[in-house]
Amino acid sequence: MKILVIATDGPELKRLCQILEENLYEVTIQTLASDSDLPAHSGEEEYDVVLKPMTGEASESGAQPHSNRIEISPGSVDSQEGQTWEEGMEELKQRAREMDHFREMFNMLQVCTDTNEAYGVIATFVRQLFSGLAGALMVLDQEKNRYIVQHQWQHPNIAYSSIDLDACWALRLGRPFFKENTSSGPLCGHINTPMPSSYLCIPILAQDKMVGLLHLQTTSSGQSISPAQQHLASAVAEQVSLGISNLRLRENLRQRAIHDELTGLYNYLFMEETLEVELHRSKRSGRPFGIMMFDLDHFKELNTTFGHPRVNQFLREFGKMLKSSVRAGDIACRYGGDEFLIILPETSQEITCQRAEELRQQIRKLCIRNESSSRGITVSIGVASYPDNGASVEELIQAVDNAAYQAKI
Repeated sequence: MKILVIATDGPELKRLCQILEENLYEVTIQTLASDSDLPAHSGEEEYDVVLKPMTGEASESGAQPHSNRIEISPGSVDSQEGQTWEEGMEELKQRAREMDHFREMFNMLQVCTDTNEAYGVIATFVRQLFSGLAGALMVLDQEKNRYIVQHQWQHPNIAYSSIDLDACWALRLGRPFFKENTSSGPLCGHINTPMPSSYLCIPILAQDKMVGLLHLQTTSSGQSISPAQQHLASAVAEQVSLGISNLRLRENLRQRAIHDELTGLYNYLFMEETLEVELHRSKRSGRPFGIMMFDLDHFKELNTTFGHPRVNQFLREFGKMLKSSVRAGDIACRYGGDEFLIILPETSQEITCQRAEELRQQIRKLCIRNESSSRGITVSIGVASYPDNGASVEELIQAVDNAAYQAKI
């Protein structure tokens, strides 16, 4: 931790700096001739914490909690005005603990593999950072367009397990909403009785979209969320937003790397990798697995008659149909332009043939059309299985490709 100390020279300054250095803090000192007319130190924002004497204004209103400043009374350790060195050191230690938790949360967010894991990490560290407050972490369910309570701690008074955007002022405003006194409105609709004396809601943004909500509330009557806690919560939410944005970007890039952009099915590269994994699994377990290849009939003629835009739209619909028709655990892939392949783990050749016929009957119901005409779709399907038709990925693909060719002729 980098600390800037701005103070008049004297025994208190020497004592403080000695304590700081014993705790292995990196200390920079700027000595003053007097405590009056305290100048601003250039580059204060570069330091984690700035210690300086309290000005007259600060003595009346308290330290400025919305920054990294800790202002300490220039009097002796027994001074009752403002903070003494001991009180300042205690606050400094608390800031150091918060910063350690903050940095550790940031580091762990960088190596999370998915958003569910990230939200678990966030909830763990928020509990530690705000141990005196109850709270909840809500996450957007995009399908339902509602914010689901993913994690909560210390039993917050929340009315629902999920809320819509209109239930929270922070979500509606797109910025933090702090309620210092809940005895009068406006109040968020998700707050339940008995009302907390104070609460804070902060949206979590990812790529300019509100993907979550951090909610904190007091646990005892008369308690308030301090300005320092508000500032810390905002910093946490900002860091969480950055972490989630990076994670979603990585997830999006990974999904694009393994999916065919037009049909939404898995691509050829993912198909090859999955076949290798499935082959090794089947060799270990002694169980078969099947594959089937679909070849759309008269594909060039379809492009000529209906045009590429119409055919591409049909391919999108065809991809959706395959994804919705295969069993859970089956893997539908786009093999090439007009060829598709489905991997069926732990499936015999007989069952694979039955599934192929069922899908062929479904595909017969599809058609492609334009303003003046329409045409039904047929496919040629080849089937192969391990170990009946090959002991390697290359042999199995060759076998199913030959079977699809024989079906076409």
